[in-house]
Amino acid sequence: MSRRARAALFGLGAAALLLVAAEAAGRHHAHMVFPADEPGRGYATVPFAYGTNGGGFLEREVAAGADPTVRRVAVLGDSMTYGTGTAEEAYTRAAEARLGAGWQVLNFAQYGYDAAQSAATLRHRVWAFAPDLVVYAAYTNDVLPSRVIYTGDPPLPESVSARTELLPRALRERSSLLRHLEGALLVRRIAQTPDYPAFRDAVADIAAQCAAHGVPLVVFAQVPHVAAGLDRADGTCGDACRAQVAVAVQQERIVRGLGVPVASALPYLRAADVTGFPTANAADWEHPSPAGHRVLGAALADVLTRHAAGLPLPGIDPLRAP
Repeated sequence: MSRRARAALFGLGAAALLLVAAEAAGRHHAHMVFPADEPGRGYATVPFAYGTNGGGFLEREVAAGADPTVRRVAVLGDSMTYGTGTAEEAYTRAAEARLGAGWQVLNFAQYGYDAAQSAATLRHRVWAFAPDLVVYAAYTNDVLPSRVIYTGDPPLPESVSARTELLPRALRERSSLLRHLEGALLVRRIAQTPDYPAFRDAVADIAAQCAAHGVPLVVFAQVPHVAAGLDRADGTCGDACRAQVAVAVQQERIVRGLGVPVASALPYLRAADVTGFPTANAADWEHPSPAGHRVLGAALADVLTRHAAGLPLPGIDPLRAP
């Protein structure tokens, strides 16, 4: 065998090993659980792992039941609220610090959750902690429902993807890499394929639960932090970002149509100029950096203060939206 052939064979072997390693790394069993007794959630983070508490949330341990010494706020959401660091770095904790004594802001978010999964989390987990107020932190991709992928024989839950599928089922079920690729492509299509009726139904579910428990609900609508530069000449916010803000406008209209108070994070992001806050991953233009979380924390604290005082909540200015 020639030296060139041996080198090519070695390269193919190395590439195959890398693919096998990537495939293994793409599987989520190590940090996911699939709570069959909590219909609608689909999946959750493993308790007591990766900084989570006994409930699988990136939050401190809190005793169930009412706490008359604090005004307890339960926050639902996805990875924008769950955070990309520690529990102390999430904007929920920053909001609590700003609000001061007498407030407790608890993070019940899970990465990748859609609106229906947040509603299921409220139903199965949150009411045990007797919140005085519920905040649903809606992000723009909450209009694209997610689903659990089952593989093997017998089928076992293995990963998560969007319900809108691009790849043939046989390929999707055999490769976590292809599922990740499909997810990346679906994220780009979010502005073209939103399921607004599903989003409306989920918010209505959350609102109905809150009404049944006599607890107020506020929707804290979020957009990518770089959307603060939407109207700037330097092109800070590209087409994908503009499309997501357009989704946020529609989400706000839906929530208002349900009679639920809604506040947009966009005015706060613009005031803070968070386009200058780098994320931990330069390719990730959606999730806020620690500085971005502090801005969102200040925004949520202001929203909660306004709501408690009966003041109007800031929305997206239609004259500045795409």
